[in-house]
Amino acid sequence: MALHYFLVAIDGTGSTEWRRSDGYNSHVYRFYNDFQAVGGEKLYLHGPDTAGLSMGSLIEQGFGWLKNHLLHLVIERGVPQQNIKICLVGHSRGGAAVIQIAHQFSNVSFLREAALPSVPLRLPVAVHFMGLYDAVDRSLVSISSEGLTHVENLYHAYRSNISYLASRGSRGSFGVMELSRGRKKGFDTSHGGIGGDPGLFTRLDTPFADFYCNALRLVLTQAELDSQYGQTYNQQEGIEISRYYALTSEAARNRKRQVMRNISESAEADRWIRDHAVCAGMRFGTATPHVPYQVQESQLWQRFIEIPV
Repeated sequence: MALHYFLVAIDGTGSTEWRRSDGYNSHVYRFYNDFQAVGGEKLYLHGPDTAGLSMGSLIEQGFGWLKNHLLHLVIERGVPQQNIKICLVGHSRGGAAVIQIAHQFSNVSFLREAALPSVPLRLPVAVHFMGLYDAVDRSLVSISSEGLTHVENLYHAYRSNISYLASRGSRGSFGVMELSRGRKKGFDTSHGGIGGDPGLFTRLDTPFADFYCNALRLVLTQAELDSQYGQTYNQQEGIEISRYYALTSEAARNRKRQVMRNISESAEADRWIRDHAVCAGMRFGTATPHVPYQVQESQLWQRFIEIPV
C-alpha cells in the first residue's frame, strides 16, 4: 500500500522579519519548499515572536494539522498507521516546537481523545523523521529533551562555538537543547547561520545581536562607518575617535576567509540534515538556492564577494 508523507516545518524566532520573501535565506523554508510530500501534504509556519509568547499556538497548530490528517487517513480511508510518515523540521525555537509536537504523539490523552473502538490507532504514533537546526528552548512552554523513542530518524545540526564574545562564538546567552537520543553534529557558524542566515550585515549597534559572522567592518569604508555610527570622545587623548574601525590588509583577508567558512558551514548544516532525510526515504525536487543574506543587503554582498583573500 502507498505511503503518505506529511511535513510540518517551523522556522526560527522572528522569521517574519528576517526571512526573504523567496525564502532563500531560510533552511527550514527551503527544506519545506523542496520536499515532495508524496501521498500527503506539507505545512510551513513562521517561527515565534521574540518573546516566545506564540510557542503554544504554534505547537497546537502544527500538531492539530497532523492529527487531523492522521485520523482522516486511518478512519475514513483505512490507511494502515505505519504507512503514514510524519516528518518534522524546525530552527531555533521552531525546533523546540516540533520536539513538543513529537511528544504529543506519545501522550496517552491523544489516544483517549482521538480513538474510538473501531479506530486501530497505537501509541505512540511514530514520527518518521525529525530534523533540527540548532534547536533552543527559550519559551514559556515546558519542553522536555528526554524520551522521543518513537522518533525513528532524529538529527540535530547545532552551532559548535558558543560564546558571549563575537570573536569566539555565537549567542553565548543561550545554549543548545541536549536531546537524550538521536544524532547530532556541530557546525562553525552562527545560530542564525544554522538556520540559513548567518547575519552577515546586521547593524553593529543592534542591541543583543549576534556578530559572530558579521562582515560590515569588511565591506564599509572608514568614512562610511563614521557616517553611520558616529564617533566618540576619548578623554585620555582629548580627541574624537571612531566607534568602529574598518578592517584592512591581512586582518581583512583573515576575516573574509573566516566568514566564508561560516557561510560554507551554514550550507553544510542543511546538506547534512537533507542527506539523512533522503536516507530515510524522503524525496526532494530541484534544490532552492541558498542565499545567506536579505534582499536589502544585496549591494553589501556584492562588495563582500569582491574583497580579495
